[in-house]
Amino acid sequence: MGRMMKGSIIAVLCLIFSMTVAHGVQEPSQWAVTEVESAIQANIIPEQFQNNYQQNIKRHEYVLLALSIYESTSKRIEVTKQHPFYDVIDHPYEEDIVKAYAAGLIRGNGDGTFNPDGEITRQEIASLVVHLIKNLNSSLEVKTEGVPIYADQEMIAPWAYEYIAYCYEQGIIKGTGMDSQGRPIINPRGKATREEAIVLLYRLFNNEGIMHENSLGTVEVVDPIRSLESQRIFMQTDLIQDFAWNFDKDIARHVQQLSQEQAYTLLTIDETSLILELPQQASLSLAIVNDVRLYNLSFLFYDVQAEKIFKETVSKRIEQQSLWTAYEQLKEQLKVQESATIRIDNRYTLFGQKDEVVENMYHIELRENK
Repeated sequence: MGRMMKGSIIAVLCLIFSMTVAHGVQEPSQWAVTEVESAIQANIIPEQFQNNYQQNIKRHEYVLLALSIYESTSKRIEVTKQHPFYDVIDHPYEEDIVKAYAAGLIRGNGDGTFNPDGEITRQEIASLVVHLIKNLNSSLEVKTEGVPIYADQEMIAPWAYEYIAYCYEQGIIKGTGMDSQGRPIINPRGKATREEAIVLLYRLFNNEGIMHENSLGTVEVVDPIRSLESQRIFMQTDLIQDFAWNFDKDIARHVQQLSQEQAYTLLTIDETSLILELPQQASLSLAIVNDVRLYNLSFLFYDVQAEKIFKETVSKRIEQQSLWTAYEQLKEQLKVQESATIRIDNRYTLFGQKDEVVENMYHIELRENK
């Protein structure tokens, strides 16, 4: 009985110890907690990286983090080369690696390989971060002002010195500590961990000088609380940035520019939708519902200007001539029937309907599936 009790106690203690160790692995190191939590709140850290923070980061994992930063600006990525690296074919993250290559965020090893499951040194990640910066802000000149002296300077590869110097000067890399002479320790050949990569990229994301070109600032919208039916009162909001993140940056910028003209008024905006009032009772509304992008135009049938705005807005994201051919076909059908639907392909569908109250008023909706 005593032996059984002793064995049970040991088993419980082992379970508690293993749970404690596992819990410790799940949490970021003390030095990284604040920035890691801020990065998660900013929605730039994919869920699969929100654990095992002290684990060495793999090259394909860095790709996912860098893409998250890059795509937060809603920049378009045009893939022209389907297989830039033969060792990523059929890799679980092949599509992301190919996109990162197309965006200029990564390079291969010069022999047609990328080594997606290899680990990354701190000096390598400094190089990758600078390539990301250059693609985020093409007008930014990547250069250093002084010549910093590091405690382990002789360990930095000649090709990496400029990258480390720039990242250190920008506060993206802060070193692992100081030596007795107050010089920063870089540990350039040490393996980068998940939390180090997350913190580096969050500092980049939070660097206004680097990210400024990608910021939309604010937009003027009708204040729903202070406005009266007889008088509109406007307010400034930065929700245009959240809308750009979720819907499309080019479209958000286009709507922002339209709203600055006297003829167009932004009635509402939130993280996933907006309504822009156009002249002659027309309106343009955009929304994401259940992962489907909706483009809606309400207009009088003879209002060519409203149609022009609709086409210009949609074309900021979708370049497909068959869409507008189908659009004209839809209009012809609406001349003789109350509603119509045209399925263009698996991704795009057009709907049209006559207004039940206002004569010659039509509602057109384009649905864009993922």
